[in-house]
This record gives sequence, structure tokens and C-alpha cells, in this order.
Amino acid sequence: MPAAMVNSGFMGYPVVLGVFGDAGLLRAILYDMGSVFVFLAMGVLLSFIFGNDYRRILRRTLFFPPLWALFLGVAFNALSLPLGLISHIIDYLSRAAVPLIMISLGLSLDFKVIRSSLKDAAIVSTFRLLISPFLAALIVTLFLFSGLEKSVAIIEAAMPSAMLSMVLSIENDLDISLTAACVFMSTTLSLISLPLIIGLIG
Repeated sequence: MPAAMVNSGFMGYPVVLGVFGDAGLLRAILYDMGSVFVFLAMGVLLSFIFGNDYRRILRRTLFFPPLWALFLGVAFNALSLPLGLISHIIDYLSRAAVPLIMISLGLSLDFKVIRSSLKDAAIVSTFRLLISPFLAALIVTLFLFSGLEKSVAIIEAAMPSAMLSMVLSIENDLDISLTAACVFMSTTLSLISLPLIIGLIG
């Protein structure tokens, strides 16, 4: 389910920046770039399994705006191309992204579905907030990561379900209400789990 996607950007960036500063933010961005590819691929796979129109899913994936934004951002950065006015436009539009996503989440919430999907949402939240950072800790220890790289990887892995999962659910005709319930529950519970995990690794 797309709700397994980690919110390593919207929540991850400010949390890491607040705890570790600019050095931590740089590592969080690198983590996020890798997770986008992995979880987008997982989202597409699940969309093929649970969706209906495979051709439309593939077409929407290839033209998925965040994916193209990532490619263009890397290209502009690698080629040192000046953005000029584009930078101001992107900055202006980016301020509307979070409120629009939150409005979409609020409109998609169905409290009857939340009650009926409590078990599923709890399973997703447990995986996202507890099992995922535990697995991350094992992996970074196995690969001998230490210091800032290790801490940032664990914190990013402990983030709740991504708001982007809502977009994938809407685009691919999946269960939007269930996805919204998972995002809502994991985000709410992360207010408790994140400080605890930060305290443990700090």
C-alpha cells in the first residue's frame, strides 16, 4: 500500500534540520532522493496489483510530476544552470503545496472508515514508526555507518506515512479513505514516537 511511503521530506527535513543543523539536512536530502525511487517503485507495483487500468497506471507513473521535478532539479544542479525567475516562482508555489495536501487529507478522512480500518492503520503505523527505524538501525550498523549518517538514517526511517501516498492513491484509483486513515494515524502517533527515538539515538 502506498501508505508505507515514508514522509522523509515534508516532516523529515525540518526535524533533521532542527536536531542536526545544515549538515544533517544535507544527509536527509540524499536519503530522501533514494527513498523516492524505492517507494515510488513499490507504489507502482502495488497499484498494478490492486488497481484496474494498468496502462493508465504506467502512463501516470512516467509522467508523475514529483519524479520529473527530481530529475530536473538534479539536472539543473549538475549543470549549474541558473534558475533566475524560475527559482522565485517555485518558491512561491511550494508554499501552497503543504496546505493543499493537508486540505486534501482532511477532505479524504472518513471517520467511519478510520474506525473500520483501525487494525490496518495500526499495522501500517507500527511498521512505519517502530519496525522501520529498528530495521534501519540494523542496516546502518551492518554497513558500519556511524555518527551523523547513522542518526539521520534512523530518524528519517522513523517518519510517518508520506502525504505523497495520498497522491498515488488518487492517481491510481486505490482506497483513498484507507490511505488517509493510515496517514492520519501514523502522523498523529509520530508526535510521540519521534521524540522518543531522537532521545534514544541522541
